[in-house]
Amino acid sequence: MLPIPVVGVPLIGALEPLEFTAGTLMGVRYLLANNGLWREIRTPWLHATVHDLPSPPKKPLPFGALPPIFSLQLPREAIQTAIASFVRLARQDSACESRQDFRLSSPDTLEPGRFEGSSSQATVTHAYDDWKRGEWLLDIHSHGHDRAFFSSTDNQDDNHDIKLAVVVGLVQQVAPEIVARLCLGQGRYLDVDASRWWTS
Repeated sequence: MLPIPVVGVPLIGALEPLEFTAGTLMGVRYLLANNGLWREIRTPWLHATVHDLPSPPKKPLPFGALPPIFSLQLPREAIQTAIASFVRLARQDSACESRQDFRLSSPDTLEPGRFEGSSSQATVTHAYDDWKRGEWLLDIHSHGHDRAFFSSTDNQDDNHDIKLAVVVGLVQQVAPEIVARLCLGQGRYLDVDASRWWTS
């Protein structure tokens, strides 16, 4: 893992834009602002600042102010199509868990990775595709006949990732149960309403 640079937010003037790390489609850096330590994330589909560490109460740090940034551009129709395609495959053996990754190949297109299933009801093993950092957008896995939820194993698996994570449960039903969250790295998650991505 490459070291993450630390940049002080200037008291006067503009902050230099965050660029992608060489050979990737992702940029990450820490920003020291007057109200603490922030982590800035940039991919082709996400630009956000995450407040990782506040400054001590009543003791602002000697840096400039940092306005919150959150710009999320998810290709809704492409995600809807990806989930529907995944569910069709998962239903072929609905008692087992399965998973699939998707990457952003254009602003409105998701390219599927390998579809993988477990040989039993045991947890499926993730084997990530060899994609550039920042291309990987969507991680879907199913819980077979069980309900959809993020398990402690999922939390460990998603802890350092920047992606949209989706869990599909009750896959045999006409309208399966779907939960989703935006993973922002370092154990930070933002729940997402997944109902918009399913049409029976």
